[in-house]
Amino acid sequence: SPETVAWCRDAQARAGVRPGASWGSLDKPGVSFWMDSDCDSAIDGPGKSCGERWDGAVARALRSSEQVLLEPRRPGDTRIACGQVGWTRTCSLRDVVVDFTKMRDGPAKRRPRNRYFPDGRMATRVFERGFVGTRGAAPLRERLGVLPAFEPEPCGACACDVTIPGKTVAFGHDSWWNAGHMMADLLEVLTTKWIHGGRRWNFLLVDGLRPGSGNYRDENKRFYKLYDAAFDRVLRANELRNRTVCFEELVTQPTPRVDLYWSHWWNDRRCSYVAPSSLLQRYNLESRVALASHFGSATAPAPRLAVL
Repeated sequence: SPETVAWCRDAQARAGVRPGASWGSLDKPGVSFWMDSDCDSAIDGPGKSCGERWDGAVARALRSSEQVLLEPRRPGDTRIACGQVGWTRTCSLRDVVVDFTKMRDGPAKRRPRNRYFPDGRMATRVFERGFVGTRGAAPLRERLGVLPAFEPEPCGACACDVTIPGKTVAFGHDSWWNAGHMMADLLEVLTTKWIHGGRRWNFLLVDGLRPGSGNYRDENKRFYKLYDAAFDRVLRANELRNRTVCFEELVTQPTPRVDLYWSHWWNDRRCSYVAPSSLLQRYNLESRVALASHFGSATAPAPRLAVL
């Protein structure tokens, strides 16, 4: 209704709400009303289709909006380019150096006691300045603004113990013990691949990379089996500790996270009643093929028709 749209716009102006990025100063009742009223649609344009608001349209926009932030001056220098839609940004860093000696265990955070945190504490990680290094002396045009650990610094000599060819997704999970969070992260990984294109990919798992998330030593949890099938090589930060690694191209996850699959944590969006997201269907088929190819056909059960 016009009244609801007016409330949404007023809340955005008054509380500084940024859809997909921050609730600003909006209180809990306001957050609940925002979600129940689907204010994201009202702010972003009620006339847009589901595919235009989320799904492949957003992913394609992230790809097509790429701007170069660091241009190499000579062969071998770092090139950085980022695509952005709204507040969400994903970046590609070519010929970049990651110094894992600047990654260390951080102070433990308090968590509710449960089987995952029996002592009520969660391990964290700290990334020192220079964790990501650039080759060449050219300055960045602006901060990347994707993840604090990925704000690059010139690395000087840039000597590397090992070089990883091809494209590599660098990713930090929100929480591996929550199936909903884990599946959302998995979809985000697949979306990052799709945005940046290419057929041959590596995966770099760095627990604690996302601010506020925990350090689980990059262990291979049961949900991670798909990564073994979907990527040529799976790298874990804990195995690279005390090493300096050169990456031909390192790609960051879209930050802040944007919902591309017509879903939401706390309420049903109108698009959830229309049809499955086209990206979700794409990943379903791609994952079935990857699992069957890597682990055998028995790991990809035959599709079933849903009875509505």
